[in-house]
Amino acid sequence: MTKAQIPYGETKIVISNFIGDVKVFVPEDMDLGVTVTTNSFIGDMSLLNQKRGGFMSSAQAETAHYREAGKKVRIIVSVFIGDVKVNKVG
Repeated sequence: MTKAQIPYGETKIVISNFIGDVKVFVPEDMDLGVTVTTNSFIGDMSLLNQKRGGFMSSAQAETAHYREAGKKVRIIVSVFIGDVKVNKVG
């Protein structure tokens, strides 16, 4: 998503994966708020510098200014077996 043109308002992205890792890179933009919700049967999660792992786990993280941001991205990830990584870059 680092080169994506994200519109104002909320953009919802849903990612489903059976086996394998999911990696999402979002741009470090001051006007972009990101919230991530993820579920995994088996796997580790690294969401915006928060880490969790194990068996049948779920996690949620959001940037500090999500509610005030002009551009918002809501990412929902569901993985059966695999790791989920969502990091800000740029």
